[in-house]
Amino acid sequence: MTASTGIAATHISGRTIHSRSGVGIKESISEQDLESMFKKKYLHKNIQKTKVLIIDEISMLSAKTLDAVENIVRYFIDRTRPFGGVQVVLCGDFFQLPPISRYGSSGQN
Repeated sequence: MTASTGIAATHISGRTIHSRSGVGIKESISEQDLESMFKKKYLHKNIQKTKVLIIDEISMLSAKTLDAVENIVRYFIDRTRPFGGVQVVLCGDFFQLPPISRYGSSGQN
C-alpha cells in the first residue's frame, strides 16, 4: 500500500508512492532515468512483485507524478500495457486537499 504523503503512508503502514516507485521528487522520467532505475536490484524486486498498486490520498498526487509512476511500472513489467498490467486502485477524496505545486499554487502544474 502506498500514499501520496508521508503522513498518510504511516497511517496505513505503507510507503509513499514516490519511494515505492523510485520516482522520488521528479515529476517526469526520461528514458535515461528508466534505464538507470532498471539496474537497481531493490527497485526491480519491489516493482516486479507488484500485482496490485494501491495509492491513497490520490487527490494530493499530481497528474505528472502519476504519469511518471505509470511509465516506471510499465518499463519494469510490461511495456505494452498501461501500468504494465498491474491493477491500480486509487483512493481518496477529491474535495480535500489538491496536489502541492513547486510553483507556489495548488493544481496540476
